[in-house]
Amino acid sequence: MAAVTSFDQAVHSVQTTGGVMLKGAPSSDTGALRVLTTVLIGLVLTVAVGGLVFVPIALTSGVRFTVASVFGIITVYALLAALVARLVFARRGQGRYAEIERLPVSLDAAGLTLRGVGPIPWGDFAPAQYDLVINKSSGNYTRRAILRLSDSGLIAVNQHLPAELRERLGPSGNIWDRRHRWIAVPGVEALHEREVMQLINWVQTVYLGRPGGQV
Repeated sequence: MAAVTSFDQAVHSVQTTGGVMLKGAPSSDTGALRVLTTVLIGLVLTVAVGGLVFVPIALTSGVRFTVASVFGIITVYALLAALVARLVFARRGQGRYAEIERLPVSLDAAGLTLRGVGPIPWGDFAPAQYDLVINKSSGNYTRRAILRLSDSGLIAVNQHLPAELRERLGPSGNIWDRRHRWIAVPGVEALHEREVMQLINWVQTVYLGRPGGQV
């Protein structure tokens, strides 16, 4: 199965060989989150440096520091250091996930393989669509391209798939229901998100025998 880089080539590969392999790519959400984390690290470091500059200036100006104020400064810097460490840890995790997103995306008779998980049978998820889902970091709803899990998919993912692989598919539910209910549509190099969705839906139609396509 040859690797391809365009929508038309992908369709042709499915029609002639029965499947297609595409080069994965980090999603726009992953990229935006990495940028935001980097900006936050920069802001925290700027505040820390500003504090270091303020202390000697205050001393030369005759400001006297009490034990309580010194303890307060130390506490603030300890908190800033902890925050920077947490952000750096998160940034590294985002980098590792971005590498996972670059793993091949394949579509064939066995199902969909993405981010190193699969093949996921075509009957285990609904066609790709944009839907509102809860953003775990903010608690607000956000619009994402997803594949809703079917009844068989819910069982396969939540009962049989290892936890570390489930996290690659997408976030779990809320604190009352930790089940994974959908798969995030994968990013694909050289294809727009809507093209990826269209391709997944077409290949799913082909292999589930629905009207609309055949190999």
